[in-house]
Amino acid sequence: MKNYFTFLEQKRYFGENYQKNLEKYRRAAVETTGMYLKKTDGADAETINTSWFRVSTGNTREGVLCKNDYLSENYYNDVLLTRTEFQNVMQKLFALYTEESAENIGKEITEIHFEKFVEKDISCERSLQFGVRLRDGTKQELIVDAKLFCDMFQLLSPYVETVAETGREVIITVKGIGHGVGMSQFTANEMAKEGKDYTEILNYFFTNIAIDKFE
Repeated sequence: MKNYFTFLEQKRYFGENYQKNLEKYRRAAVETTGMYLKKTDGADAETINTSWFRVSTGNTREGVLCKNDYLSENYYNDVLLTRTEFQNVMQKLFALYTEESAENIGKEITEIHFEKFVEKDISCERSLQFGVRLRDGTKQELIVDAKLFCDMFQLLSPYVETVAETGREVIITVKGIGHGVGMSQFTANEMAKEGKDYTEILNYFFTNIAIDKFE
């Protein structure tokens, strides 16, 4: 997978501002050559390894405020599915989460209702709660890991806002783009416009870090 932004892609994306933005990239590269970010408290560096995402839901998963991210044109994103497509994936998830329950083996879901998004503040675990009706008429509650749901439906964010049924279609609406860990690129860009430099931005999003330089 390519992990860089080619000159031709930049020209297509920025248009007339291509040269102006290219100069910014060059200046940033020169000013930060050899520099790296490290944790100072001996903690796992996972947060830094997954240090950025595009748009938050209003704050990062660590609770850092991103109050203006709702202004992003990408704050809400919809995925349109047929009812059959949605039903088939939910049937797989139902089977996965009830595989140890003998009474549910082979049972078919006939109705699905999204109830709520659940987030545990301490562990940052996120899940989705659904109410399902089976063909035999019984009702059950289905709790699905939000990341798995995001992967199964190829969503841009695991933060599900609504799951709406309209006739033969299902629309899944999510907030933000990305995993929500570390730094919101939208907020970082807004801070840069206000004159904040990279050290201020990094220290806003991350705790117990140091910006060091290779000798």
